[in-house]
Amino acid sequence: MRTLTEVRERFDEMYQRCLQKKKSEYLTCGFRNCKFNHIQRVRENGKVGFCINPMVLSKVKNNIFVCNGDDVAKSCGEFVCKNTEESVQREFLSDISDPAVCGQKHPKLAVLLWYLQDMPAKDEPLRKTRFRASLVELLRSAIRFLSLKWW
Repeated sequence: MRTLTEVRERFDEMYQRCLQKKKSEYLTCGFRNCKFNHIQRVRENGKVGFCINPMVLSKVKNNIFVCNGDDVAKSCGEFVCKNTEESVQREFLSDISDPAVCGQKHPKLAVLLWYLQDMPAKDEPLRKTRFRASLVELLRSAIRFLSLKWW
């Protein structure tokens, strides 16, 4: 069985890895991350991204520019990322704080969190110690009651 420190180290390692993966996904120069790209649903299952940046639209004659790939976004001179490091970190923490979302998006991290939450803290007495203390208190109360020492 693993010790609590080993599980915490593994959790910290996996937490950092998942956070870095999310940051690399949300902070790259891609069409999904552009502030000016609006993705519209086409028909039932297709999606197309349209750029609404006035600087880009002024260069195109139809006033419609389809930005539907990472290579198009990388070649665009007007790309502005809609995500920041703080917003990505905030979203990641909100994902982890909800057990259902955490279990769906990060199942290994959810298992480690579940295990760490069930472990007692270092200052918290163990279950046997708490049971013994409550049993002793119950017996003291019973003895006081039987010997009529209520006050």
